[in-house]
Amino acid sequence: MIILEKDFKIEHNGDTFVLYLLKSKKELKENSEMEYKVHGYYVALENAIKSAIQWRKHKKYPFKEPANILIKPYLDYVESIKKFRTYCNIIYEPIFKLKEEVFNGYRQFQNRH
Repeated sequence: MIILEKDFKIEHNGDTFVLYLLKSKKELKENSEMEYKVHGYYVALENAIKSAIQWRKHKKYPFKEPANILIKPYLDYVESIKKFRTYCNIIYEPIFKLKEEVFNGYRQFQNRH
């Protein structure tokens, strides 16, 4: 998976999400091998996006992309993840309780004999 914006890209690489930032013209003159530089490795996608937003808000940001364009999708994504986890808990909690009751009942039955 690759998320590509005008000034950064996020690649899913194994277990991490790698945030690449577009190099400024000055950085490209110094090293023109790649047009992106690694900014960080993140376990969660939301952390990589949050870091990209913070980079756009930074006072030394060399490009003109507004940070507020990323904020709404980021907040929607975070909210969706929260809802998904809540639904998973609603679904799986009764299953775990039943499993625990069955195994505890089996252990008690085994201890009687």
